[in-house]
Amino acid sequence: MGLAYHIAKIHSEASVEHNGWELKQYIEELYWESGKHVMLLGHSEGGVLHCQSTGVI
Repeated sequence: MGLAYHIAKIHSEASVEHNGWELKQYIEELYWESGKHVMLLGHSEGGVLHCQSTGVI
């Protein structure tokens, strides 16, 4: 399919708020460097962090 992918490094012992903020910074960096849309895929705590980083919760 030719898709680029990245795996965010998240510290599981940090708070959801902190990790959400770090993930938001990472997503914005990927977006501004590539100029392409960013698709998020999360599992378990990763799903909660995606919601936190995008302001859903």
